[in-house]
Amino acid sequence: MRFIATVIFVAVLGNAYGQASLYGKKQEGPLTLEGGKQVSVGDTIHFGRGTMPGGDFKYIQTPANAIVGLAESSLPHQWGGRFAIVNAIRTNETKRFGKKTYVVVSAGRNAMIEIEPAIEVGEVVAINSQSVKTKNATNSSSTVSVADELIKLKQLLDAGAISQGEYDQQKKKLLNP
Repeated sequence: MRFIATVIFVAVLGNAYGQASLYGKKQEGPLTLEGGKQVSVGDTIHFGRGTMPGGDFKYIQTPANAIVGLAESSLPHQWGGRFAIVNAIRTNETKRFGKKTYVVVSAGRNAMIEIEPAIEVGEVVAINSQSVKTKNATNSSSTVSVADELIKLKQLLDAGAISQGEYDQQKKKLLNP
């Protein structure tokens, strides 16, 4: 009986860890960025380099999770050059900061990207292997090869970060643009 209770507790705690406090309301449909590019659930976001001292990401945050005692934090520099799959698009409006739209990805735990400024400074360099380089971006990575993308997807699948269905969906997108 104790074993079953422990398993249930660990399962609930693990789920609580992954479900950090996400800001705002879920937005249905794609997000249209400046310049007409769109971001949708299931797209792949490629990270450049963080712009904070030490290389952490200024515009990519992991939200706080009071259930397990995690504070909000910047995505660490180790995520430079990696990618993540879009899980949701959320919009939040406050008196102090106005309206902000976030792209939610899974990066160990949920991470929220302020997509427009992240693209502007080079923290996000590509969406679905297509460069989103801007005139102000300082990152030298301009394209990501399909082969590299497939290798990274396979690594995510093998690590259990994405499901077989998500892997198959992304692979199809890459091979049949």
